[in-house]
Amino acid sequence: LLQLTGVGIATRDEAAGSAGAARAGLRSEVTFPILRGDEIEGIVEFLDRTIRQPDIQQLEMLAALGNQVGQFIGRIRAVEALRESEARLTAILDSALDCIMTIDHEGRITEFNPAAERTFGYRRKAVVGKLLADVIIPPALREQHRRGLARYLATGEAGVLGRRVEMTAMRADGSEFPVELAITRIPLAGPPSFTGYLRDLTERRRSEESLGKVRSELAHVARVTSL
Repeated sequence: LLQLTGVGIATRDEAAGSAGAARAGLRSEVTFPILRGDEIEGIVEFLDRTIRQPDIQQLEMLAALGNQVGQFIGRIRAVEALRESEARLTAILDSALDCIMTIDHEGRITEFNPAAERTFGYRRKAVVGKLLADVIIPPALREQHRRGLARYLATGEAGVLGRRVEMTAMRADGSEFPVELAITRIPLAGPPSFTGYLRDLTERRRSEESLGKVRSELAHVARVTSL
């Protein structure tokens, strides 16, 4: 038996063939592994009825073929894993009750989930690639947003990352409304990108105003009663 980088050729007596192979007249075999890194994905076996002498070049070629097939399998699995990851991400974005948006280092929108579409009145395909500042930030706050992004890119200093802040946002029709915003940096190599989670505070503010009015009226009644 000749072994060369995991490739083997053997006579019938030396090989691990079964009695059935012997009865079929098989007298030699060549095997080589399908390798993905240090892991063996499988074994390819060729059987022959003739006794073959070892061919170094052929064995080297089979060893290289096993490595190439292993790399191909690895790429296929990586693509499948990416598709599964993208499918899970899409499901999360589509089912989220809060607005989820992502932007690149230039401040351009790269993702805009269905909740954001409903809240702001834009279709995703209409805003992807546009500057976030031009889409949802009121004109009076846009320069502040641009300066904050530029400062982070230049110094790494950020005033809003990892915090919840309340601010004013703008819908497609130009109307402004209160929101709660949290921004995180996406942990990937290369230029920074960010995910923003945004919640419409309109109903909360209305409830707070209504509760404030009730409290004020109760306080007024209490003062009148005490007179």
